[in-house]
Amino acid sequence: MSEASKEATEKMKYLWTLENSEIPIIEVDLNLASKEVCYYTSKIEWYENRKVTKRIDYHGPSLSIPIFKGLKYKVGSISPRSITKDEIKLIDNGQLYITNNKVIFVGSIGNKSIPISKLLFIESIENGVVLNKETGTTPIIKVDTEFEWLTLMLILNRLIKKVNAKPKENQCLIIIDINETLI
Repeated sequence: MSEASKEATEKMKYLWTLENSEIPIIEVDLNLASKEVCYYTSKIEWYENRKVTKRIDYHGPSLSIPIFKGLKYKVGSISPRSITKDEIKLIDNGQLYITNNKVIFVGSIGNKSIPISKLLFIESIENGVVLNKETGTTPIIKVDTEFEWLTLMLILNRLIKKVNAKPKENQCLIIIDINETLI
């Protein structure tokens, strides 16, 4: 078996393990809370949707008529206006950690932490993941390789399903026995 085939086989075994067995724990140089373990770490790019406003001072035809030296009369559409649009902006580069409780980002500009319980769902994009949260901005995480992307997707999906399977505070769990006759 060639070296490339062995490497591909090992990657497939690891992905199978992530999907069907206990997620392997990795050791990291990060101060984690007690009973918190890390499952994933990788260098990433952190993006967010941001509103960008561009101001356009003058638009349309205009005419300038000199009245006398130093004074001009301007005719035309000279009212300022602005155009606002959403853009995906690179916020920071850094190291991403996924633990059993949180998504932690340690960046060159700042750090971020998102509890797994605050993630509603994740969306897959090319070599990346969109973290849809209950509130706040929606981060977009980009990784370098397809293998890193698959690993990230599998681990986050498992953790979100695990958290959502537990009843939350102020949530009522109702069990109905359908075999009993209602009067």
